[in-house]
Amino acid sequence: MSSYLVTIKTPTLCRECVFTEPLSKRRGRMPKSLPQSAIREKLNLRHAYEWLMLLIAQNFKLTDWMLTLTYDEEHLPPNTFAAQKRVKQFNRQLREHRKAFGRVYKYIYVTEGRHGDARLHHHIVLNRYPGEAELLHKLWPDGNINWEPVGKIGCEGLARYLTKEPAQHGREY
Repeated sequence: MSSYLVTIKTPTLCRECVFTEPLSKRRGRMPKSLPQSAIREKLNLRHAYEWLMLLIAQNFKLTDWMLTLTYDEEHLPPNTFAAQKRVKQFNRQLREHRKAFGRVYKYIYVTEGRHGDARLHHHIVLNRYPGEAELLHKLWPDGNINWEPVGKIGCEGLARYLTKEPAQHGREY
């Protein structure tokens, strides 16, 4: 069995991973017959956290923002599907606004609503441009916007925070 070392370097993180080749290569995928074991599910969640950490470290600076978009009573969506539709609209409007000024829009978002008081809200990591706070409030009239710099939490802490709900409550299929 052969293995190889991969080094991933970002401005805020350096990680080395050892990958091994499988003993035999299957052709095609077998149909899924049983639910994943608890061990496999836990391993997948850990890999999701690690992948998100690398993605954040590679694409965002420590001065970029992590937004939390909440809903007031008047605008609270009835379900997760409606909430995701609304946050996609927010992202589309912000992308179009930035495109008009020749700015790039990079973002990662997570919709949560199964922990604490089980109230739907969104977390968005996005690249920051000065003077956009008023625009963000204009594009999100549905409730409050809280933001803090990515550097306050760090890439690893932010990845753990964004993957906490699947880790604690399991994946929502």
